[in-house]
Amino acid sequence: MEGRILSPIILVLFSLLSWALISINLKPELRELPIPVKNASPAHWDKLSYWYYPWGKSRTHKGIDIFSPHKTPVISPVNGLIVKAGYSANGGNYLYLLGPKMRVFYFAHLNSLNSGTFSIVKKYQLLGTVGNTGNAISKPYHLHFSIFSLLPVIRHYDQKAPDGWKKMFNLDPGKLLIN
Repeated sequence: MEGRILSPIILVLFSLLSWALISINLKPELRELPIPVKNASPAHWDKLSYWYYPWGKSRTHKGIDIFSPHKTPVISPVNGLIVKAGYSANGGNYLYLLGPKMRVFYFAHLNSLNSGTFSIVKKYQLLGTVGNTGNAISKPYHLHFSIFSLLPVIRHYDQKAPDGWKKMFNLDPGKLLIN
């Protein structure tokens, strides 16, 4: 019985995802992205924090922390579909945004969320505000921002780095953000 119910659910979810990807204007390249924290610049994050090791329970820091005043607006750097939004002990208020080239953008430690799971968002749309929720509760206010690739980018493999094979599934957000 479970198999009969699960198949239609998977079909509906796949159809919804396909429709969302077709209906949003996906650009083929991810060369330059607006900084997702309003009024932030590269001076607001440590350029050496991407792939920093050791980094607590996650071992390696797979994103950048963009420091900004409490409740500063956080915007979407791309058109996309929010595939998951919620709260976790580590990320606090977080969301995963599926964007161009099957890249997943992760936003964590938000003070508030403006969009929920399965919301379609446009580039520059408000996603939430900067906070220090989750395991950042005693840290300065910031947005943790990561970009994951669903397919491996072989040229990112780094045999010298800790967890270097995982770099094939990550992009350095600091290298893609523009003012």
